[in-house]
Amino acid sequence: MPLVFLDPRPDIAPAAAVAGPAPFAGPAGQATFGMLANGFPDSGAFLRAVAASIAELHPGSSFRHVEKARPPDALTDDQLEVLTSTCDLVIAAYGH
Repeated sequence: MPLVFLDPRPDIAPAAAVAGPAPFAGPAGQATFGMLANGFPDSGAFLRAVAASIAELHPGSSFRHVEKARPPDALTDDQLEVLTSTCDLVIAAYGH
């Protein structure tokens, strides 16, 4: 009997076909991005590179970087406050 591998991912349209760019809050399309690094190696460096790319596309946007000490740790109260009270949206990333 042959071994069969199943791909559990659903058949979906590319994200660009489903929705356009998300609207940004603030004047002239400026936004405050929360950048949440989960504590894996290089997750913070990856998000800094993502922020630099976003900054080129959306000049005037600002970034609040938060990095967990270790992947299994919960956010601290201070980290959660930064992300929920000062950011229009949050991008979270794993690293390796």
